[in-house]
Amino acid sequence: MENNANNTNGTSGNESNVSGYTSRFGLICILMGGAVGAGNIWRFPRMAALNGGGAFVVAMLICLIFVGLPIMYVEFFVGRATRRGSIGSFRDILGKKYAWMGTWGAMCNLLMTAMYTVATAWIFRYMFMSISKSYYGLNKQELFSKVSNHDPITIVIFLCLIVALYFSIQTQRIMEKVSEILLPILFVILIFVAIYAVTLPRGTEGLKYLYNIDWKTLAGPTVWLNALTQTAWSLGPGMLTWLHTSIFNHKNDDIVLNGKCQGYGDLTAGMLGAMCVLPCIFAFLPSEEALALCGSGNAGLMFVGMCSLFESMPGGFIISILFYVALGFAAFSSILSMAMVGVCNLMDMGMSRKKGILVICLFYLVVGFPSVWSLTFANNQDTVWGIGFVVTMVFLSLIVHKVGAEKVRTEFINPVSDIKTGKLFNVGALYIAPIMITIMFLWWCVQSVQWYPDTWWNPFQEASLSSLLLQWAILIGLCIGFNSYLCKKVSPSPYNGKDYPPVPESYIQ
Repeated sequence: MENNANNTNGTSGNESNVSGYTSRFGLICILMGGAVGAGNIWRFPRMAALNGGGAFVVAMLICLIFVGLPIMYVEFFVGRATRRGSIGSFRDILGKKYAWMGTWGAMCNLLMTAMYTVATAWIFRYMFMSISKSYYGLNKQELFSKVSNHDPITIVIFLCLIVALYFSIQTQRIMEKVSEILLPILFVILIFVAIYAVTLPRGTEGLKYLYNIDWKTLAGPTVWLNALTQTAWSLGPGMLTWLHTSIFNHKNDDIVLNGKCQGYGDLTAGMLGAMCVLPCIFAFLPSEEALALCGSGNAGLMFVGMCSLFESMPGGFIISILFYVALGFAAFSSILSMAMVGVCNLMDMGMSRKKGILVICLFYLVVGFPSVWSLTFANNQDTVWGIGFVVTMVFLSLIVHKVGAEKVRTEFINPVSDIKTGKLFNVGALYIAPIMITIMFLWWCVQSVQWYPDTWWNPFQEASLSSLLLQWAILIGLCIGFNSYLCKKVSPSPYNGKDYPPVPESYIQ
C-alpha cells in the first residue's frame, strides 16, 4: 500500500501528507478492506460449517486473542522499524542466513493471492448473474461447479481483474475514497440480509448450527488448525500483508487500536457472513442435505446459500447486486494490499514500482490460471498455502525472541498506541503462537494420513499430506537456494533497534 494513516499524536501537516491517509476513517476502511473480503463471506461460513459451527467460532476467538493480534502487532513493528519488505526485514533483524524465511512468507502470500484472485472472479461472475437473473430457477450447486471449472466468462473476469489490479494499485487515494463508501455498505447489507435470513422458515436451524457448541469438537486438532488458517487467511497475520503495509505508516501511527479494529471487525464480518449463509442453506435444503453440504466443505457454500436467498426474498434483485458489488470490491481491495508484499520486495531489489507491479500481475496470471480452470486445484492451493501462513507466524515469533518481547512491547508498540497492550502480548508472541501452531500442525499431519489411508502419499490428491509437503519442500528449497543472492540484491534497511525511521524517499510516490 502506498500510504497509511495520519499521525494521531501530532505531526506536521507536510509529514502527514507525505506518509498518511487523509483521515483515520480512511485508514480503518483500507485496513478493513484489506482484511474483510472473500475470506469472511466466502471462506468463514464454509469453515464454520465444516468444523461444527459454534466450536469453530470459539476456536477462532481464542486464536485471534492469543495468536492473531500478537503476531499482527509484530508485523506492524517489523515493517515500520525496517522500512523494508519481508526479505530485507528478516535479514536485518534475524541475520542473513534467516532471510529465506521472509522469502517463504512472501511466496506463500503470492501463491495464495493468485488463488484468492480466482475466488474474487467468482464473486464478480455472480454479480453479473445477479444483474441478468441468470441463476434464477437453476440448481445452485451444479451452477457453482460450472462457474468454478474452466468457465469462459469466469476466465475473462479473472483476466480483467489482473488488468484492473495493475492500474488500481497505482492510485491508492482513489481506493481510499471508494473504500469509505463501499465497506460500510457491505456491513449494512450483511446486517440486513442476516436479519432476513434468520426469519426464513427453518432459517433458525442454521443459526442453531452456527451457535451450538459441541465441546467434543474442540478436543480435536482439525477445528484448531482450521481456525488458525482462517485467522491467517482472513485477518492476515502470517501473510506479511501488514508488515508491508506498515512500511508506509507514519512512525507514530497507533498500532494497538488499528490492530484491534481490524481483528474484531474481521471476526464480526465473518460472523455476519455465516449468519447470512448458513440459515439460507437450512431454509432451502432438507435438513439431511443441509447438514451434508455443511459437512462437505464445499467451496460454493456461500454462493449456493445466498443465490437461493436473493431469488426468493423481496427486493432480492437489488440487494444481490449491491451485495456482490460491495463484496467484490472488498475482496479486490484485499488483493491490492496483498500484492504489495511482492511489489515491496521487488522495489527493495532496485526495481521500479511500476515494473514491480507488472511482474506481480504476470505472476498472478500464470500461477492463478490453474485455479480458475479447476476447482480441485483451487481447493488444493487453499489448503497448502493457507497452512503455510501459520508457519510464517512461527518465523515472526523468532523475531520477537531475537529482539525481546518486552522491548518490542514497551519501546516500539505501546509508545505509539493510545490503548496499551499488556504482557499477554509477550506470552502470545513468544510461546502460545509457536507452540499451538506446531502442535496443531503435527496433529493435522497424523490425522490427514488417517483421512486418506490409501492415497495420503499421492501428491495429486486434493488435500493430501504428500501434496502439501512436496510443494513446501520445493518452495523451501528455492528460498534457501536463492538466499545468498537475494540478501545481496536487497538494499540495507535503516533498522537501528531503537526507534522507527522515516519512510524512505524511494517509497513515496
